[in-house]
Formats: sequence, C-alpha cells, structure tokens
Amino acid sequence: MKKIFISMLVAVISMPISYAAEKDTFTKNLICKAGIAKIMGRDPAIIKIDRKSGDTIYLSYVRQDDKTKWKYKCKLNANQIVWGSDTGRWRTHAMDSKVRYKIKDKSITVTDTFSDGSSSKETYTVESIGN
Repeated sequence: MKKIFISMLVAVISMPISYAAEKDTFTKNLICKAGIAKIMGRDPAIIKIDRKSGDTIYLSYVRQDDKTKWKYKCKLNANQIVWGSDTGRWRTHAMDSKVRYKIKDKSITVTDTFSDGSSSKETYTVESIGN
C-alpha cells in the first residue's frame, strides 16, 4: 500500500514538471506565430517576429502571391491569443472570433471560434512553426 501511494505521489509531483517543460518549449513568440498562422491560413514558418514591446509581439509575413507584407500584433491572455493588425484595433469585440490555444504532447492546437459558435483548428509542432 505504501509503495503504491509513493508511486502515485511521484506521478502527481512530476506532472506539473513535465507540463512546464512542454509549455516552455512553446515560447510566447511561437504561440503568437501559430495563432497568426491559423487565423490567416498561412504556413507558420513564413511568419517573422519583428519586435516586442511590453507584452505585445509584432509579427509579419510576405505573401508569396503578390509579395505584399502583412503585419500583426499579438498578446497572450491565459490560453487566449489576442491579436490585431499592427496599427489596427485588438480583435476583442463580442463579434470577433475567439482564438485559444492548448499545448499537449509537444504540439500546440490553435482553435478559432466564431461568433456563430462554429470553429476551426490547426495543430502545429515546434519544428513546423520555425524560429
């Protein structure tokens, strides 16, 4: 009985450590890249971090079709990705979609839930997001 209790205690104690290790794999930069990639339907590897200001991360990518540069801003609020165009408003209106992320098994799943209740999601690995 004592052996089972100790095994269970070790498992419980090590769970936060392994979760923290996975969470640390996905930096705020990578989470924002995954979020913008999902929202814009782009390959996250083309998205670049331009700069950080406080808790805001500024990102951009060049659309290959017409070589135009698209710029965004992102910040994290718990498991929510809050975003906007770099000089535009934050997408926080009730009619704006809600973008959330979940990290599990060395991957991140970004879910975009729209005001009508429908949603779409995409899962990425650290390797697929790039630096």
